[in-house]
Amino acid sequence: MKNFHPGKSRKMAIIKQMDGRSLTGYLIPQELSCAESIDLLTPQGAHLLIELGAIQKVYFVGNFTEPVDPVRNTFLSRPKLPGLWVRMTFRDGETQEGILTNDLLDMLDNGLQVVPPDFSGNCHRIFVPRSALAGLIVLGVVGATRPRRLAATTIARDPSAIQQTLFDKPEH
Repeated sequence: MKNFHPGKSRKMAIIKQMDGRSLTGYLIPQELSCAESIDLLTPQGAHLLIELGAIQKVYFVGNFTEPVDPVRNTFLSRPKLPGLWVRMTFRDGETQEGILTNDLLDMLDNGLQVVPPDFSGNCHRIFVPRSALAGLIVLGVVGATRPRRLAATTIARDPSAIQQTLFDKPEH
């Protein structure tokens, strides 16, 4: 009997294996970051244990009947969604772009969870195990805010005024 995970729900997923086969079922996304294998609950109710090294991608989908592969694997222009815009190269030579969260702690896990470029498709998120990747390139940081420097704008307006106040003797 499997352990019940309170507060964790299983999501619909399609697993694309390295050998090209696909499996459908339900899994707990929070377990992907630290697991060496994935526990997939099939639609028939059976549990399958799949080694992370045998998986190329895990697609989180809205339903099992629509196609899972995104229509586009690249963004047509700079994405608007905040995060790291990345291009992943898989061991079989396939490339896929996506948006990662801009959090280094998320990148220390067994894999990466990315948002695909095709927002209107059946696939909402993709988990990619590190073992499936041959390379990862950051194409840009989207939505990063730069700190405002008020002192720099004041100096640019009248640098002599600030310098004079630094060396004036205080009056008592």
